Amino acid sequence: MRTDDIRAVAVIGTGLMGSQIVEILSRVGGYEVFAVDRNEKLVKKGIREIEVRLDKHYVTKGKMTPEKKQEILKRIMGSASIKKAVKNVDLVIEVISENMRLKKEIFRIVDENSPPNTILASNTSYLNISEIASSTNRPDKVI
Repeated sequence: MRTDDIRAVAVIGTGLMGSQIVEILSRVGGYEVFAVDRNEKLVKKGIREIEVRLDKHYVTKGKMTPEKKQEILKRIMGSASIKKAVKNVDLVIEVISENMRLKKEIFRIVDENSPPNTILASNTSYLNISEIASSTNRPDKVI
């Protein structure tokens, strides 16, 4: 798969870093992005933070129109279901806490529920990516 082939992305984890990745994927890349977290409250909070950043850094400074902001937000869908969010995406980026057991469980779920060509990425700072990849049937597609 080439980067030009990527149309939809799921980002698992909507904290500060995850929501910023979601924002950039939609704002800069123009991708359809699923913002995923363990419950709707966290998903809504992450998306709200994106709205606030877009207003603060772009709209209020005249760098973006309110209409452009709405275009960006329309490409972002929230979900508390990993299974549903990853069923038709080309790339999944995991952005959760540095807990190997949780990361492996998420990668197992993503592997079972996403298309076979989907690239699975981790934003880990220090955990072994090969160990994370071992929880999937496609370690060659884990980065």
